[in-house]
Amino acid sequence: MPRSKLNAFAVVPIGRGRLGLAKQAITHDVELLLTTFVAESTHNFRSFGKVWKELNFGYIHFACLEKENRTVFMHTIYDAVLEYLTSDNELFRIATIFALYSLYFSQPVAYERIRIRVDNALWIELHNYFMTCARQKENWSVAVLFKRLKDEGAFCLVAIRQLETPSYFLQLESKQASDVLEEFQEIKRNRFRQDISTPCSNAVSSRFEELAKQYQQAKNLACATPQATVATQQWLKTSLNVEETNPRLLRNVFLNNSLATDETEFPNELKKANHDIWTARVKRLRQQ
Repeated sequence: MPRSKLNAFAVVPIGRGRLGLAKQAITHDVELLLTTFVAESTHNFRSFGKVWKELNFGYIHFACLEKENRTVFMHTIYDAVLEYLTSDNELFRIATIFALYSLYFSQPVAYERIRIRVDNALWIELHNYFMTCARQKENWSVAVLFKRLKDEGAFCLVAIRQLETPSYFLQLESKQASDVLEEFQEIKRNRFRQDISTPCSNAVSSRFEELAKQYQQAKNLACATPQATVATQQWLKTSLNVEETNPRLLRNVFLNNSLATDETEFPNELKKANHDIWTARVKRLRQQ
């Protein structure tokens, strides 16, 4: 049942007569699937499969059992997944390929598999991402799954991705609602592209962790030099008017200074912040 009059204009037919499913329900379930995966501690196809099973996501196919409605139904799900391909969060792009693969190959054998409609621009974006993953050892599984989709003919190259449009009079009747829904969808797309969690993502935090270790090693070497002792002696004289000449005491003062703080703690703080963000998002989505 649509939650508002606006959502009533975005209904996917799933049965005979006037039986339909609100498009918002599909986009919500897709967001829950992908967000739950991103919130996991590991991000490979096995962990995606674990999330898929926990959410019983394979049952989504049974929401539409009428053969004549399957194409529109699956196209709507594929579209909802492909929205995340433009995200600047690497994990969402990984999840996009995992979800397309799982959706395509989990279709009931009683029906002909519905292919994924892509236009030229989207195909180039998908293929470029495939090439990027193929060059990265940690993302080989993404490239392998995409290649199987391609080799199995899962993609259907079309000039226009949108399926047949409603009648002219229906378009006029629903134009205002459609414009509002499209504007709202564009806001969501911008959120995907500029996700607040990106600076805390695993890829970014791993880079920070590497830099922090290098910086910490450089500081450890600096702390052991005579120059560090001399600098501490001058700082004590200037700031506290204390004259100290014992190298051991001066070294202890320097090591207890903020300059000698363990820099490797910062990446851990990033990881915790990232975990907290995604845990909160999953909780919110599950409550909706």
